[in-house]
Amino acid sequence: MWKGHRLRYSWRSCIAAMRTGEVVLLYVKISDMSLQERRGTLEPSQIPKPRAKPDGQAARKRKANANVVCYWDLDRQAWRSFHKTRFVGWYKAYSDF
Repeated sequence: MWKGHRLRYSWRSCIAAMRTGEVVLLYVKISDMSLQERRGTLEPSQIPKPRAKPDGQAARKRKANANVVCYWDLDRQAWRSFHKTRFVGWYKAYSDF
């Protein structure tokens, strides 16, 4: 839980920190308004290489959205995203200390 950690509130600084290591993100999920606390990263060495689909087709590309932040969820081992207006804060994950 985030109590006792120095919570930072800038999504820009969160993205910068995710590029070099693990962070814990806090944001409100749009569908049910629940507070999400997720361990994520954008560090290339922690993100697995994309797998080819069984039918040989390439993965579908999505149109970029400037209001959405995508990150690799380390617990679920999948790409996740949140809307910038729903961002609450972040702090460094324990494994980076």
